[in-house]
Parts: sequence; structure tokens; C-alpha cells
Amino acid sequence: MFKLNGVEITPERLNHAIGLYNHNRRMIEKIQLIKQDHGEPMDNIRVVITGSFCEQPPIGMLKSIEMAGCYIVDDDLMLGSRWTQGDVDENTVDPLGAIVTAFLTKSPASSAVYDVGNPKGARLVKLVRQREADGVIFCAASFCDPALLDRPELQRPATRKAWPTSTSSSTRTPASSR
Repeated sequence: MFKLNGVEITPERLNHAIGLYNHNRRMIEKIQLIKQDHGEPMDNIRVVITGSFCEQPPIGMLKSIEMAGCYIVDDDLMLGSRWTQGDVDENTVDPLGAIVTAFLTKSPASSAVYDVGNPKGARLVKLVRQREADGVIFCAASFCDPALLDRPELQRPATRKAWPTSTSSSTRTPASSR
């Protein structure tokens, strides 16, 4: 990395960068809480969208959901900036180890994470309750086998809770829609 940008990577610099990302993650969560508490008009249906898109989902899909009267209170569409839940240790002699530990132990439910013994359905139930959602919209790219294979595991607990659900698949990606 030093050869690319001329900046030496040190534990102090990594800890500083971790601190900046921790701050960013906390700000994103504050935005989510503001959206949850002070969102759209009261007559909109509050929904959680799940589908683990690997890239930006089609904007038209999101606009259609909102135009149909849904208020999106949470999603797993762009996990990059939320890839770890909670802070990463930023005061350590081994910042790289702290990053690895955070990714292994604090990653959110995602089709990209193989997590036997940590049911994604239970985490979805917790999220729906936490965000006070009225229902769940399951959507995934039609070519994303991991997300499509996760769908039944996620839908079962929603069905048991008698939450309204809807299923959608997208065949267009941003690159193919240009």
C-alpha cells in the first residue's frame, strides 16, 4: 500500500481510520432512528426491505414501493457502510486484528455471510420489532442465488408472525439499465 500512495500504514493511522468509520456508522444509525421516529405520514405502511443486493438496487423498484404507500424503515440493500454492527476497537495495538474480529463477530444478516447456528429469520424478527414495521418486502436480484436461497428461511418467521409480506425479484442491475 505504501508504494501506491506513499503513506506508511501504522497502528495509529489504522486506529484513526477505524474511529472515523465508527463515527460514520453511528451517524447512519442515528439517521435510521430519525427515519423511524419522524418518517412519512401516519397512513403509510412501515416496511422492512430485505434481499441483500450486491450492488445498488434499481431505483425504480424503491420508488414503486414508496409510491405504493410504503415507508421503508430499514433495509439491507447497501451493507457496505453498515457491514459491522457496533464499534470496532479503535484503541488497540492490533487494529487489523480488531477489524477482522469485528467482521467475524459483528456482521449483519446477509446472504454473503454463512452463519450456521445464527438464524437470519430470528434477526429479521428482531429488526422488524425494533423498527416497529408493519410488514416485510422480500426482494432480490433474480440472478443472486444466495439471496434467493435465504428467502424461505427469512419468510418462515414472518409468516408465523402473520406479518404482511410481499416478494419481488429484479432482473435489471444498474449496469444493464443504462
